[in-house]
Amino acid sequence: MLWKKSDNLKVNIAPATSRHIVVDKNLTEPNEAYFGVEEGKSTRYELGASVGAYYKFNLMEDI
Repeated sequence: MLWKKSDNLKVNIAPATSRHIVVDKNLTEPNEAYFGVEEGKSTRYELGASVGAYYKFNLMEDI
């Protein structure tokens, strides 16, 4: 859902987002976790929400 007050102010709300991480299983073997993937596994799935905002303004004149 995009809320737009003007071209200078925008807010994007995503109530349901997901993230799927896939790594080579060999990278997680030696007692380490890569990108949050547990040892011995090759994938990780996350579900969540996201809010992003954009605001444009002049910081100084002549810049």
